[in-house]
Amino acid sequence: YISICNLEISWLGTVEYNDKEKTFTIMDVFLLDQEAKSAEVELSSEGQQKFVAQLYKEHSVEEANKIVNSLRFWGHSHVNMAPSPSSQDITQVLEFIDDGNCDWYIMGIGNKNGLLRFDIYDYANNIAYHNVRWKLRNDETEKMYDDIKKEIEEKVKKPVYTRVGSFYGKKIKEKNIYPLSPCTN
Repeated sequence: YISICNLEISWLGTVEYNDKEKTFTIMDVFLLDQEAKSAEVELSSEGQQKFVAQLYKEHSVEEANKIVNSLRFWGHSHVNMAPSPSSQDITQVLEFIDDGNCDWYIMGIGNKNGLLRFDIYDYANNIAYHNVRWKLRNDETEKMYDDIKKEIEEKVKKPVYTRVGSFYGKKIKEKNIYPLSPCTN
């Protein structure tokens, strides 16, 4: 997602914890409908509800419950900025922990320079592990890249602002200030 889109975008992911090896594995990631800007992104409750409804539509109740209960990863892009969490990022990850009644949660932040940072919030023990070591287990393929690019074009929208006003007493028409498809190169 990070290398394709020039806006700050966000995604959720399922995570498996291996107690024996003390490792976390991000198994799958999901891009939700969202409004993205150059320096912030909002995963709306409507976008999250739509995502969960789609899971239950496409999977059995048991499988959808398994996916929802393993959503313990939030990743997002800082585009060209350092992958350090802002105060808003910390607030967001704590909201995910509270909303999901989770004892742990992972936040990942990346940028176009290839820097990635993962923080693990161990809520049960009141400990946060920052910038933990990680490794990639699945190489990106050209097909994945094309699929991700299409998904971004469908789901990531830049907010459209309109203005109506007058100029020397003459009414002027609404004008779109930003385009709807921000991630196409």
